[in-house]
Amino acid sequence: DPRYVRMDGRPLLVIYRVDLLPDPVASVKRFRIEAARAGLGDIHLLAVQPSRDFGDVPEGLSDVVDGFLTFPPGSGLTVEQVPLPDGTPAMVRKDQFLSYESAARELPELPAGSAPWHRSVFPGWDNSARRGAQGYGFLGANPVSFRGWTQRTVHDARSRGDRLLFVNAWNEWAEGAALEPSRRFGEGMLDSVADVLQGSPVEVA
Repeated sequence: DPRYVRMDGRPLLVIYRVDLLPDPVASVKRFRIEAARAGLGDIHLLAVQPSRDFGDVPEGLSDVVDGFLTFPPGSGLTVEQVPLPDGTPAMVRKDQFLSYESAARELPELPAGSAPWHRSVFPGWDNSARRGAQGYGFLGANPVSFRGWTQRTVHDARSRGDRLLFVNAWNEWAEGAALEPSRRFGEGMLDSVADVLQGSPVEVA
């Protein structure tokens, strides 16, 4: 498909839960073999940084992938809890409500290593629709805060010569993370990305 994201002509493939593969290194090598066999040529393959939801990068993986990407809200963000008002039911966990402003304020350090790293941002988060009482959410997300975070992230990408910025997500409504137009913000989230990227060499995926 001519619309598919490519890096220097190579189709981009991102593996989310690489730790679930029985043999991650061998699997990545097989992906490349099968892509070439299917006529796609070499692929630009990235793995997602481990987060609060899953484990470490498997040993030797950095030698066979083209890079990694952070995946907020789980990837090393500085977060602050939102104080709960008096009368909050005891079943509500104190760590369930976090400040979006605190997450968007500061870019976390990228891990050191030989493989390139790419940053990601998120326009909002609340996965209680999926996880119920075990879910958590970021309060205060809005197009203005999201624009500022995206702008700082793009500036950082440019300074490092990085051409990719990832957004979590386009339409992940079950986790409250969506760029798509909504009743609440209209096209504000999309406009934020468009404003920041106007004339920028950085691509959004």
